[in-house]
Amino acid sequence: MQLPSRPAQSGLPSGHSSSRAFTTALTVLAILTAVYAAWPLWRAVFPLEIDVDDIWNAYNADAAFGPRALYPPADALIANNYPPLSFYLIGFLSRLTFDAVYVGRALSFLAVTVASVSVALCVRQLGGNAKSAVLAALWFLGTMVRFYDGYVGKNDPQLPAVALATVALCWFLARHRKGRAVEPAILLMVVAGFYKHTVIATPATALLWLATTNVRLALRAALVGVAAAAAGLTICIAAYGHAFIDQLLFPRYYSLGRSLAMSGRLQWILPALLIWAVWAWLSPRSETRRFTTIHVGLAFLAFVLQSSGDGVGDNSQFELVVAAAIALGLAFDGAGDALVLRFARAPIHLMLLAALILRLAISTRAEAYLVLTSADYRSLFPAAVAIMQKEVDRISAVPGPVACSAMTVCRRAGKTFAVDDFAIANRIKTGRMTAEEFLAKRQSLGIQFVVVDQRATIEPLLRRF
Repeated sequence: MQLPSRPAQSGLPSGHSSSRAFTTALTVLAILTAVYAAWPLWRAVFPLEIDVDDIWNAYNADAAFGPRALYPPADALIANNYPPLSFYLIGFLSRLTFDAVYVGRALSFLAVTVASVSVALCVRQLGGNAKSAVLAALWFLGTMVRFYDGYVGKNDPQLPAVALATVALCWFLARHRKGRAVEPAILLMVVAGFYKHTVIATPATALLWLATTNVRLALRAALVGVAAAAAGLTICIAAYGHAFIDQLLFPRYYSLGRSLAMSGRLQWILPALLIWAVWAWLSPRSETRRFTTIHVGLAFLAFVLQSSGDGVGDNSQFELVVAAAIALGLAFDGAGDALVLRFARAPIHLMLLAALILRLAISTRAEAYLVLTSADYRSLFPAAVAIMQKEVDRISAVPGPVACSAMTVCRRAGKTFAVDDFAIANRIKTGRMTAEEFLAKRQSLGIQFVVVDQRATIEPLLRRF
């Protein structure tokens, strides 16, 4: 069965009095998105460490074109459990342009923009109208810059991988609608997996949804995807040896309690999920409803499984945010129709829009407002950079390998990546190493641990109401 070539719903009725209100609501969403984007944009231009991953990824991008092995042996005090594509891309671009940290941050901004556009195009491919597609894109972008700002504008491969997978999903839907082979889109999803290997809900959704309409085509696409992934893994093993497998499967502590704790973060996307759930419950069966049910369901399952792992953060939700955004756009098209038997359609649309806007606006995070309104707050950033530079000068004078409490200081001081605290902590938690063994090895390698002034990081600049 093919997807509809034109929008299946008309959204707001022609000439409806709420059309202007809908446009106003989209404008408010756009303004809020611009306001909240000010914080990660402002923060990104300063070399202050956003978090450990910001610099960890830069160290590995350095290694991609440097003397250090990208995938160290399993007994090393550092680790790299990510696939290689992001490191080579950022390493290459940093040789041509700016430092790897800034390249990675720029790619993150590009990724969230591309993902937003792809969300809108997916809504259109699945039969949504133009205004609902814009709503989905704005909600996604606003939600990301407001609640997931820890990753937007940070040097991390998760957002670019999700953006690439979402582009591939849009391409998949377009090719399927036109009756063309979907394998090229599946191959692009495999590429996304070699950029960050935790992007799994998107290809699983595409294949499972395709199987509900044509099992033969789904099996053919799955075989092509598996073959491509196997070929990529074979190339990586040939290039890096067994260390690649050792690192990709490095020990990590898992806990169901952690998944339960992380579920509290679903509050940020809960209004969109509830709007979709009501629509899916009340609307008749359709290809669109089946697709969104599979997409949201698999993305939620991926979130639960991944968030149980120690050290996994809000990035475990990104595919779910994409799924919620697409589902929101499609549900909004039909939300009035689903409830029209009980309530007037215009008030329903306005109530739903109000709920989305209020959830986006209600937060104790104050950085975006301060960046836009407070010169005193903005002046704190250059002052923090000056403190960081003093720390860099101090660490540069320390002989031998150094592990800094703020990794950016060690990297800017020209120190090699010496100790991966997260990897060591998980080895200890899983019984692969004892704390005594770690200290003994660190001492044998002559690695000094130095506490850096915390003002050299972004942490002291965070503000709440």
